[in-house]
Amino acid sequence: RVARDMNSQDVANTVFAYATLSILHDVAHPSCYAALWELVCGLEARDFSDEGLRMLFHVHLMHHFSSSSGLVKMAYPAWLMVEARDAWMRNVEDDVTVSRSQ
Repeated sequence: RVARDMNSQDVANTVFAYATLSILHDVAHPSCYAALWELVCGLEARDFSDEGLRMLFHVHLMHHFSSSSGLVKMAYPAWLMVEARDAWMRNVEDDVTVSRSQ
């Protein structure tokens, strides 16, 4: 119900937060997670900022590499493996900081 009123950044932030909780604290995805992911799939890459694209690709990685990956069966929009992956890779390539204490 609330998800329909969310903008693309809100959706990306929420999906990322739920995926992170699931992975780091072994928390089950809430019942609204599938509806939020459907919203992601219904949008286009151009609807997201680069930050949102990076977050969504990171969520894909969390789904794919989690120990409970068998429990996460998601459809992914075609742009996730192109535009979102490219945004994530640009960030990885540009971020050369090893430690903030240097």
